[in-house]
Amino acid sequence: MGYYTHFHITFAHPDTGRDVDVLEWDAMQELGDQDLSESTDEDLLALGLELDAHTLPILRTMLDVSNEFSYMSGGESSKWYSWEQDMRKVSAAHPEVLFGMSGEGEDSGDQWKAYFLGGKCQRIGAEITFDPFDPAKLA
Repeated sequence: MGYYTHFHITFAHPDTGRDVDVLEWDAMQELGDQDLSESTDEDLLALGLELDAHTLPILRTMLDVSNEFSYMSGGESSKWYSWEQDMRKVSAAHPEVLFGMSGEGEDSGDQWKAYFLGGKCQRIGAEITFDPFDPAKLA
């Protein structure tokens, strides 16, 4: 069994500062369950992903750290219990890059964001709040 979480990862492009959305690497999605960790840089470039001299090493590190990254773009939920440790490793390998990650677990209200920089992590849980009753808003 296990607990499923939907993960989403972005990072700031080291050169342009533009947000790079790992889920937008659609070519990875077409590969299905193929493990990309054994792929050469040339293989990865041939996939048609938006990779360059800055983003290719980041993807390579992700794949070297965990094969879970091979399946990120599928948008499927997964049982990735070592996500924080894995992202700390990726972040430590690219200390100048700010990584953002969000997760939504299968339990109601289990939503969070995490930021990684230089191997360190800040994790923020969602807070669900409700405005107080206001009779003026009755319709």
